[in-house]
Amino acid sequence: MVLEEEDEEVEDVSEEDDPDPEEEDDDAEDDSEEEEGEDEDVVFPAPTAKAKLLKSLFGFKTSSLMSKGRTDVKVFGKTVRKQRQHSEKEKARERQAVQNLREGLLTAKRDLKQRRKEHKKQVERLKRQCELQENDRSYDKSLTSMEQRTSALEEGQLELLVLAKQQMKLIENLTERHARAHA
Repeated sequence: MVLEEEDEEVEDVSEEDDPDPEEEDDDAEDDSEEEEGEDEDVVFPAPTAKAKLLKSLFGFKTSSLMSKGRTDVKVFGKTVRKQRQHSEKEKARERQAVQNLREGLLTAKRDLKQRRKEHKKQVERLKRQCELQENDRSYDKSLTSMEQRTSALEEGQLELLVLAKQQMKLIENLTERHARAHA
């Protein structure tokens, strides 16, 4: 994006009054250097490529001039200050984008922690429900076994009552026989 804007500056220069034919030859050489610089753009980060391009176009390092505070140097009717402000705007945008990403990451971390807490709570609730269901099942099992035992005991008591009645009848029969035998 920076390179496109600088190409616009070169076009602005060509629109100015009668450029010398010798300068056009120099511009052709500069264009070949720009093409080489474009290949280097892939390899080098943007600030390095921009500095090389400015050096090839204007013959001096604008970054060194800007660092010395000479931001109002005029190059082909445009000031270097505008380029610097533009780069400052880009830096500000990048800083804002980084800040937005950090804030996004922080909110994502908070959301993740909150989700983990909620998940743990759900797991604990499910464990308690499982334990309660297991307790209910074991209670039901023990209740049914107790019912079976009581029913078995009742059956046993009934059998005992029947046997007791039979024994009572036998005892009565024996006592009657004994009484008849002695009478």
